Amino acid sequence: MNQEIYILFFLTLGISLAATLQNLGSISVNPETKRLIDKFGREVYFHGVNVVYKVPPYVPRTDSFNPIHSFVEKDMKILSGLGLNVIRLGLMWPGAEPQKGQFNETYYEAIRSIVDKAYKYNIYTILDMHQDVLSEKFCGEGAPSWAINTGNASKFPFPFSFSSMEQIPNKTNCLEHLWAEYYATTAAGAAFQNIYDNTDGILDSLAGFWKKTASEFKDHKSVIGYELINEPWLGDLYTKPWLVDPGEADLRNLAPLYQKLSSAIREVDQNHVIMFEPVTWADLGTGFKEVPGGDLYRNRSVLSYHYYVPPDMPFVKEQFEVRMADLEKLKCGGFLTEYAICGNGADLIEKVLNACDEYKQSWTGWMYKLYGNITGDCSGLFDPETGEVNQKISDILSRSYPLVVAGEVESISFNSKDSEFNLVYRTRQHIPDTTTQIYVNTNRHYSGNPKVIVATDIKYTVVRNVDIITITHESADDQVINVNITPP
Repeated sequence: MNQEIYILFFLTLGISLAATLQNLGSISVNPETKRLIDKFGREVYFHGVNVVYKVPPYVPRTDSFNPIHSFVEKDMKILSGLGLNVIRLGLMWPGAEPQKGQFNETYYEAIRSIVDKAYKYNIYTILDMHQDVLSEKFCGEGAPSWAINTGNASKFPFPFSFSSMEQIPNKTNCLEHLWAEYYATTAAGAAFQNIYDNTDGILDSLAGFWKKTASEFKDHKSVIGYELINEPWLGDLYTKPWLVDPGEADLRNLAPLYQKLSSAIREVDQNHVIMFEPVTWADLGTGFKEVPGGDLYRNRSVLSYHYYVPPDMPFVKEQFEVRMADLEKLKCGGFLTEYAICGNGADLIEKVLNACDEYKQSWTGWMYKLYGNITGDCSGLFDPETGEVNQKISDILSRSYPLVVAGEVESISFNSKDSEFNLVYRTRQHIPDTTTQIYVNTNRHYSGNPKVIVATDIKYTVVRNVDIITITHESADDQVINVNITPP
C-alpha cells in the first residue's frame, strides 16, 4: 500500500505540541537499541534548550517576561511554538543547600513550579546539577562555598596571576583570563579532588543533595532524569598527572563519584533516568566500564555528552561515531545535552542537528537566554538589546522530527533547505500503542499545508492537528513504514 495524502483535515481546537506527549509515563532506555522509550516501548525524541541561572538566586525570573532573565509561561509558549519539548534546567547546589545540611525549601518550590508549568506545554525537564570551575572562589559556579576545600594547594589563581586580588575574585579579576583556564589552577583541581576523595565528607553531602532532590521529584513524570554533574573536571592534575588521560579520570574519579551519587538517588527513586558525563575531552571514548549502579540500571542510564569545537574534534560525524561506540559498550541511552547555538555559525549547528537525526539522538542547545552566565556569553534565542527572538536561530532549531515512534527507527532526516522530512521505522509487535507523532512547523516550513506520503504494506490512518501529524498503524511486527513530508 503506497498512499499519497495532501493533508486538508484540520481540528479547530488549537492543538499543538502542548496537547501531545501527556501519556508517556516515565522515560527509560531500551538497552538493545540504546534509545529513549516511553511506558509503551515507543521511541521518544527530545529537542530543546538549556535553562541555567548560574548566579543567585540560581533560578530564572518567574514573575514576568524578560529577554535575559525570565522563564515564565510566555517563554514556555515560545519554546512549544518552535516544537521544543525539553529543557535542561539548572538545579544549583548552592541554591538548594546554602548551608551544610540545611536545604532551601523555597528554592525547591521554585524549581518544582517551573517543572510543573513547563509540563502544561508538554515540555519535559532534565534536572542538571550545573557547574563550571566549581565555585565563585575560582571565577565559576556550582558548589556552595562550604563545600570547597583546597587543602594545601597554592592560592588561587596560581599558576596564573591577577593584577589585584580580593578574598573572592571580582568580575574584573576573572576577566583577566578565559574562564575555562581556571580549571588548570591548583586550587580548583584540589577542590574537585577533595570532592572525589570525600575529604571532610564533602561527597557525602553531595550525595545527600541528590537524595533530597530525588525525593522531591520522584513522582514527577515530566522529569526525564537527573544529571549528576555538568562537565566534571578530572581532579587534581598536579598531584595526579595521569588524570590528564580522560579514560583514567573517568575510571578513577568519575565512576566512583557516580556510583556514590546514584546509590543515594536509588534509595528513594528507582524509576527516573540517571544521566552522567565523561570529562569534556574524551574524544576517543570514555573510560567507563559500566553505567552508574551497574548493568541492572542500563535501562535507566543515559550518557550525557557535549559537542563544542574546541575541545571536541571539528569532524562532527567522527565525534558522533565515538559516542555511539560508548553507548554500544555501556548499553545505555545517549543525549547531546550541550552544543553551541551561538558563536559557531549556522552551518555547524545544522551539521550537529543533522548528526543527531542520523544517530537518533535527542538534544538540548546551549542556551535559551543569557541568564546569569558568568562563564560564557551566549545570549541564546534572544537579542538582549532588542528583546526580540533571533529569527535565524529559531528557524534552525524548529525542525521536523518524530516525537514518539511506535516501532524501531531506521532513519530520520530533515533538509532545512527544502523542508523535506523523512522517517523510516519498523513496527514491533510488543509495542501496544501503535501511534506515531511527528512535529512539523506548518507555517515556517510547509506554507500551512504539508504534503504527506506514507508508504507501507499495512493499514494506517493519518491525522493532522495543527503542527502534529499522527500516524496510527494496525498491530503488526517487522513491517516498514516510510513517511515523507514536503511543502505542497
